[in-house]
Amino acid sequence: MNLKKSCFVQSFSFDMRFIYMMAADFLYYCGLYAILIFLVTGHLLPNIGLLRNLIANMETISLGVFQSQFKSAQGAVILYSLLSLAAVVICYALFKSFIWMMLIKKKAGKKKAWELKTFFSRYSPRFAIVTLAMIVSFVLILYLGFAVMKEGFFPLFVVFIELPFFLHLSGILHYQLIASKRFWQATRQGLSIAIRRIHRFIIPYILMLLMILPLLLVVKAASYLPGPIFGFFLVLLMVSYLTWIKLYIARVIISVS
Repeated sequence: MNLKKSCFVQSFSFDMRFIYMMAADFLYYCGLYAILIFLVTGHLLPNIGLLRNLIANMETISLGVFQSQFKSAQGAVILYSLLSLAAVVICYALFKSFIWMMLIKKKAGKKKAWELKTFFSRYSPRFAIVTLAMIVSFVLILYLGFAVMKEGFFPLFVVFIELPFFLHLSGILHYQLIASKRFWQATRQGLSIAIRRIHRFIIPYILMLLMILPLLLVVKAASYLPGPIFGFFLVLLMVSYLTWIKLYIARVIISVS
């Protein structure tokens, strides 16, 4: 195997798209942070706390007041749970579809990939549908696993089987959703590659994990920087690493397809 032509080596061939992808990824995490602060911390969690207080003190509250406050808090929890989920899905779909569109536009021969009409009418809705389906599937498997598995094995299943497989599947589906013209063809091919050729991804995943070691050395060397600068450096390093992973996994997917 020619080392220069390996997916790992070629993944370090950066251009301006790398900077744009980093910027989009950074904005995505800023969006998640805003959702966490405004919807989850600002509205969802306080109403969950109110429900718990009502249940804990239900014997000291009149039935009419309890029912009224409980119904109001319950409705708020449902509302802000749905709003938080919708906001996460929309944020993920917009930024991730944009990132993967930039990533494979040359390799997939998408001459019109930059058209906003194509972006909003094809790529973003695809990512939204798949993201929502994966969230529901993940939670359903989580629930079934908790119900049927032994207590000691369940955390191991989630950490070492379910979560890694969904991360593995998401990268492949992201690529196929942009590269394929038809939605169902993209999902079918993505699932097929993720399951039937999973062994072809083992070494790339090991290399991804090994790349964390030099990053830890860089973090240690930069730990002497002032607090705010060090924090910004950590965020920049994390986003750079996650962007490189996308470059690498895209080349791996092309090689195994």
